[in-house]
Amino acid sequence: APPKRRADGLPQLQPKIPDYVLQKQVTSDGGRPLQGVGAGMLAAFVEAPRNAEDSYYSGADAQKRYETSVQADFAKLAPEMCFVCDWFPEPWPRETKDRTATCRLLESLPVKAELDWPTGPKPREQVLVFGDNAGLCRQFLEKATEYRPSSVQYVDKQPWEITPADIKELLQKQKWDLVVYGFGIDYPESNAVDDIMAHLDAVSKVYLELGKLVQSVRKSCKRLACITREVFSEDGKKHRKVGVRMVTSSTLWGMSNSLRIELEDIPLQYIDVDLKPDDDCVAQVASDLACVETFGQNTLRILNSGRYMMRKMRAREYVVNGPEFEVPSKGVIAITGGNGSLAQVFVKHLLDLAERKNIDECQREGVQFQVKLLSRSAVIRDRERSAWRAVVKKAAKLNIEVEHVKCDVTQQESIDQFVADCSPDLVGVIHTAGILQDAMLQNQTWEKMDTTLGCKSRAALYLHDALERHKNPGLRFFWSFSTNSVYGNSGQVNYAGANCYLDGLSRHRRALGKPAVAMQWGAWGEAGMAAAMSDAMKQGIAMSHMPFFSNQEGFAGMHEGISTGVPSICIEKINPSVLFGMKAPPADSVAQSYDRNFTSEFCPTPPPSTTRVKSKDMYELYRMYRSLTSTDQDSEIKSGLSWKAHTEPLRRSVEAEQDEPLW
Repeated sequence: APPKRRADGLPQLQPKIPDYVLQKQVTSDGGRPLQGVGAGMLAAFVEAPRNAEDSYYSGADAQKRYETSVQADFAKLAPEMCFVCDWFPEPWPRETKDRTATCRLLESLPVKAELDWPTGPKPREQVLVFGDNAGLCRQFLEKATEYRPSSVQYVDKQPWEITPADIKELLQKQKWDLVVYGFGIDYPESNAVDDIMAHLDAVSKVYLELGKLVQSVRKSCKRLACITREVFSEDGKKHRKVGVRMVTSSTLWGMSNSLRIELEDIPLQYIDVDLKPDDDCVAQVASDLACVETFGQNTLRILNSGRYMMRKMRAREYVVNGPEFEVPSKGVIAITGGNGSLAQVFVKHLLDLAERKNIDECQREGVQFQVKLLSRSAVIRDRERSAWRAVVKKAAKLNIEVEHVKCDVTQQESIDQFVADCSPDLVGVIHTAGILQDAMLQNQTWEKMDTTLGCKSRAALYLHDALERHKNPGLRFFWSFSTNSVYGNSGQVNYAGANCYLDGLSRHRRALGKPAVAMQWGAWGEAGMAAAMSDAMKQGIAMSHMPFFSNQEGFAGMHEGISTGVPSICIEKINPSVLFGMKAPPADSVAQSYDRNFTSEFCPTPPPSTTRVKSKDMYELYRMYRSLTSTDQDSEIKSGLSWKAHTEPLRRSVEAEQDEPLW
């Protein structure tokens, strides 16, 4: 049965008793029993434990109980190689004039905690807005009637008209309590490739410069918000109506995740809003911009259907037991970045799959697809020659044609000509091309980001556009290689943004019923940069929370991921002991709280070590309470937007033995 709703619309959660819960009631000074609250919560919720036994962190026995409680999570996470992100409903009370909505929510729960309540009415805020032409930013701020800012300045220029000097002047003008970046709300004028790329460049460039100047002009900004419109949508009707331009600003989420790390103590809130927000949606966005306790704690989608927060999940929980990926028997498979190490690894994998298919179907004609590896030079580098010789040998054995083709994927004409020449025989595309231009924020330049966008985002859009104009009815798969940098890495604000566009394009193609999977890769151990690393560097990464994985582990994670039906999957190896150790200490910043919340479904964190809960820790307290009082994890997973849009339809299709999955 669905959970009952409270008067304020929040779910009435039913407590459950995990193994590590004290099997008794604990009564606080207020006389209210704490039923079904995990032992790990008692230190935060009980003001005055009656004795040492009631206090979770009182002595070695209590610590041992905590360590025992996470063993199950260790065991589940150790073999994992694939993760997906999903959106789960999380209603939140509207902020009030005295800014106490979050404290009142926590006070209403069957727990006891000493909260840092706001003292007196909060001063009116100074807000700077890089507003959209659609006028949504104005609506968000005008709707905040209870806590309307005393001063709002709207930037009256288009993104392509703004210079770094303009931004610096605005930030030096005064100290802003909130800066809202709303240029990502607007769409390009048309779905023409030139319009999309010009808009993407302008919006990304201003956001990059804004991040750099917020960091360098000290105390210029207390909170930073980035708002986009439906870049995470999986609604086919909306994608057909708006077109591929709907995902143009997908770069901003990846950039936000890296900026959040480098801006350190400046909370950054990312919100993706509905295509046509209704009054409730507008009011909720206004509330989330004003609520300090939740600001920057999660990536949010605020839609007409409700408020949703993003969580990283184990892919195993989304796997559909249907047909496994099978290589086509005929046709052309194109691989960009063709002279790179990953291209060689994947050609070899395709050949292995072809050999297996020949054995399984020995009575049929052998697999005879062609592989064309695209690069500007069509020349194999010295360090890849050994791998290439192995590919050539195996291809000859299977009577499969493998060749290098000159094609500059950063040029639309080059890709268009290649696709036209291969049509209508293209059956697969693997977009591995990419280039690193890493630099810490103050040393990052638009030239570096432009280079990164060229072989990642632009090349992917050129491929998509060419396939739209040149029909290839047998196209079975379209894989674009993103990286786990999309979740944020210091020095990779450009790379994270470029890869995020691949994720957005995959969502668009899948919403239209076309094949696409964006693969966010972690650290390959037998290919790429790892091969050139020193032993000391390799050892350092091997001991990190995300160590290298072998080719075999990578392929296992990939095939698990594509069986979920989700258009973006993350393939990475986790070192649970290091990961849990990193997230066990209390969060020192909102950015650290965000990271703890994002992975909380598979990496639980201890509660605050003190009974006095500060503003930045209040959301974590609520999140822990919800986790401990959740009654049906399976039902909660099935409430995710990605589950409903992709995994559930794939499961129904497999059960009915209908259409083949879209890889």
